[in-house]
Amino acid sequence: MFELGVLPDVPFSSAIADRLSPSDKQAYILERGSVAMFTAAHRERLNIVRHLCERNIGINYQTAAGRTPLMVATARGSLRVMELLLHHGARLDIRDAFGQTAESFSVIFNQKQSRRTIIQFNWKRRNEKSMIRERESKLAMSRQISKNDQAIEEANHQRQERLACLAEQRRKRQEQIASQQLRLRKRKNSQTQKIQRPSTVRFEDDDNENDSDNYERSPEHISMTDLSLVQAPSSISAINQQPALPAQKLFAHQFYDVYAGMTDDEWIKVRNAFVAQYFSE
Repeated sequence: MFELGVLPDVPFSSAIADRLSPSDKQAYILERGSVAMFTAAHRERLNIVRHLCERNIGINYQTAAGRTPLMVATARGSLRVMELLLHHGARLDIRDAFGQTAESFSVIFNQKQSRRTIIQFNWKRRNEKSMIRERESKLAMSRQISKNDQAIEEANHQRQERLACLAEQRRKRQEQIASQQLRLRKRKNSQTQKIQRPSTVRFEDDDNENDSDNYERSPEHISMTDLSLVQAPSSISAINQQPALPAQKLFAHQFYDVYAGMTDDEWIKVRNAFVAQYFSE
């Protein structure tokens, strides 16, 4: 132990260690545990090394010369102790007061198995780190992909909303155009109906009963005096002066335009004569 750098005169080795303060007592326990770790690593006491490693005591503890339990186990060629220490977090990059590492001790003491164990452990650790980095990169990539998918989905949703809004605006515009066209069509139809509507002539007859009686009279009951009145030159000239009208309008024009100045008796006689002449033709 002395040759490997573990000094025999460690502090807090007196009998009054129980009277120390809690912090000093804890430091004393760690110091004694580290010495026990060095001793167990040197003598390959796996149970003691495992017990101390489970309680995280003295795994990377350095002596005054900077030596660690892993360096002692490497120099001794204790492979199982080395594996146990490495598994519980023993560091390979620690250097002692002379700049030596655990791998350097394997070369100095010609421990090929110890060096192979260190190389294999380094390879496994690099492989694990690379796997961890790959896993993290895949996780980050999946997160990025999920973010991109979410962004794409959100963009598609916004696009669908814009398309729906445009479709609604187009539908409203088409409805407005259709309503305007319908109003224009109705207005045009009303104007054409006003233009094509036939003009009707209405007249009132105060003596409806006499009119009905006179219409029912046949030409045989009309007297010759009535015919002479119909054939009067003044009345014929007045009729000839009127414009040519259809047969259904001639009756109204003759009664309102030609014979407007006659008395009632004369008007009835002339009308009866005209009716007789009209039906005879």
